[in-house]
Amino acid sequence: MGDIKVYRDYKDYTFYFNRYNDWQDFMSVGNAAVIKANKEFPNQMDIYQREVPNPMNKTDWLRDDSNTIEKFDKGFYTKFLQSDLLDNVILAFDEILDNIDMGGSFEKSKLIITDRTQGIFDFGLASLGLFEKVEFYSNKLAIDNPLEFFTEEVAGIVPAINVIKNKLEQYIYTSEESGIKYFLTKQNKGTQAALNDGYSLDDIPLKYKSFGTKQKKSYLMFKKKGGRAKKVDLYVGVGGLADMDSTGMLQRALPMFMAAKFFESVGIRTRINSSRMFENTESINILNYVKSKETSRLTPEQNKIINCSTVVIKDFGEGLDFTRLAVAVADERTFRYNLWKLMPSINAINFGVGMFGWGRTVYGDDIMFETAERYKNWYREQIDKGNKEWIKLDKPLMIFGGVPNPQNSWTYNGDKNESGYKDIVKEFYRILDIVDFTYNKTEKAAQRIYTRQVEVDGKDKYEYTKYVLDIFGQAFGVAEGGMYPDPKVEIDEKDINFEEKIKELNLFLIEKYLI
Repeated sequence: MGDIKVYRDYKDYTFYFNRYNDWQDFMSVGNAAVIKANKEFPNQMDIYQREVPNPMNKTDWLRDDSNTIEKFDKGFYTKFLQSDLLDNVILAFDEILDNIDMGGSFEKSKLIITDRTQGIFDFGLASLGLFEKVEFYSNKLAIDNPLEFFTEEVAGIVPAINVIKNKLEQYIYTSEESGIKYFLTKQNKGTQAALNDGYSLDDIPLKYKSFGTKQKKSYLMFKKKGGRAKKVDLYVGVGGLADMDSTGMLQRALPMFMAAKFFESVGIRTRINSSRMFENTESINILNYVKSKETSRLTPEQNKIINCSTVVIKDFGEGLDFTRLAVAVADERTFRYNLWKLMPSINAINFGVGMFGWGRTVYGDDIMFETAERYKNWYREQIDKGNKEWIKLDKPLMIFGGVPNPQNSWTYNGDKNESGYKDIVKEFYRILDIVDFTYNKTEKAAQRIYTRQVEVDGKDKYEYTKYVLDIFGQAFGVAEGGMYPDPKVEIDEKDINFEEKIKELNLFLIEKYLI
């Protein structure tokens, strides 16, 4: 009925893979690479840096969180570039998700009350002992050294562990680096972020506040049913071709965010990663630069290169912070400044290759699935070699995606027949169905898709069967030849699993009189 999907169209390509634990990790590594690359390859790196937009010339980029080069280089923007767009997308997120019928794909886990902070904070349980958490802030520190505590989202915030209180009841932080003493203001947590965003002390929205409770059991957690915890790893594409703005980038990401929300609601822990994947046809061996004193410029070579760098933007157990997610995957400042600036230096240091931080963005199709499969093999290789202490996940549950043909500009208008809306729903179901077939019985998942596509949407049996086979192909596809191919033993194992799924699907189709 079907054959396992084999990827080898890009076996002649060179793949450059990087992965970062969070944006702090990426920015720290990237900024260090810029300093090192400019020192080792000054003339060559100058070529790539000249191609990066000067953010100070982009008037629509200038705002409180990005009005100096230092703030742009820090990269942790506190507000999405187009806040009205984000509000529109959040509205779309809620309304589309409310209108989607999951068909009982996953049984919702029972909630238990606990004092473990990994759970979901419940205001009703905690209300008797509720209090606001505090933060310590110095405006002088924010100006003198905004990166003193780079893990804090707001410059000038000092972690409580570094604060002392003197006999005069003053809060003080002494910098280990400079020896300067800073006097701190104790205030409710989130206050400075709200003030930086233009709110007054008397008008701070609830979203900035952070609460604790004296009530011991104030968290809700999904009750474990035994066995290994269920996890899904989602990879959202970043960037776009020249005509694409933030609206199109957010449209592409929306189904991935929706899927994460749904999976978390049924007890499947979900991680979201940004994935900057692009094709490049021109590079140089930058190491040759230092070998030849006569060569101040090297001639680019024609190459087949795919670069994929991923960054964790929502880890397992974390909530969905739409501002942070949107800034990571759809903010032009992140994509067209930070990524463009840092990636050439990272590639120069890590791989000895010189190329720009931009190229032909990969949106979907076989090029994305094949690159994803090779990335997963690279990811596992890093673990097996002991290079990285990463979580080893089932490969079908490491899902790359997003709307494959996003519009250059898109806004939600509530029209369910609008093409952008349909594309979001279609991609959401694709992700859901891959996970459904992975964790649940084939006949149950096949029935849910049959009900949705044939009985409700009116598709014919051929469209339905092709869709399910495509889902199997994405879950069990193998990469042969070239860099980071699937090991033979794994190909054999996938082939067995694929054939088993096909047999189970055939039994279901026979019952439906489709064969």
